[in-house]
Amino acid sequence: MNFLSLIFPQTVYKTTSKFSGEIKVIDHAFERRMVVGGLTQSGGITKKMWEKALDVLSSKYKVLSIKNVLILGLGAGTVAKVISEKYPSAKIVGIEIDSSIIDIGKKYFGSGAVKNLEIVIGDAVKMLKQVQHDNERFDLIIVDLYKGKNIEKNVRNESFLQKMARNLEKNGIVIFNVVAIQNDNFEATIFLDKLKRIFKDNLCKRIIVNNFFFCTNPFTKGGELSMAKKKKKKKK
Repeated sequence: MNFLSLIFPQTVYKTTSKFSGEIKVIDHAFERRMVVGGLTQSGGITKKMWEKALDVLSSKYKVLSIKNVLILGLGAGTVAKVISEKYPSAKIVGIEIDSSIIDIGKKYFGSGAVKNLEIVIGDAVKMLKQVQHDNERFDLIIVDLYKGKNIEKNVRNESFLQKMARNLEKNGIVIFNVVAIQNDNFEATIFLDKLKRIFKDNLCKRIIVNNFFFCTNPFTKGGELSMAKKKKKKKK
């Protein structure tokens, strides 16, 4: 980072991709961030948000160790770095559809040096089906799927959410990162109600400027619904 970037934002790299549109890497005040469609998606404030989100795992869910992590929407690798620092022995699979962003992550954000990170280029929604077919299970699934400022529409699809639930270990947790918008409380409530129909122990927490949704696995190890979910279904 040069001296001017301490005072004024400096664009150190800019490109355009067919998936993400305009992408910029910006240095400012000792921080580097990747901006896509006017939204910071890696580095900068996103690092602080994910650090606080993982603190929730320790404080509320008493998660002390994590072995396997799936990141849907790796971006430039900020969340993978934060996970690796907090859980050094965790094996991480990060799926990202945009190869331009993967290259940026390696060159400007050090994602290629993240311990135990396997980077996969592909559509996270489609690849989740393959993960389920292979019967892989994860202690933690991160959902950080955006196209510019817009969240991937399938994130709100119940079929997609159910598939994701079945890819969790018995005590696994999913974290959804959702950009706060106008009518925020209304939209957050709608999404939380949908999550409650599928997952257990659902929590919506505002962290800095985004909403983070925490959900636990509704299934037992054998793929059966938990007793709590069965009772709810019977009542209906």
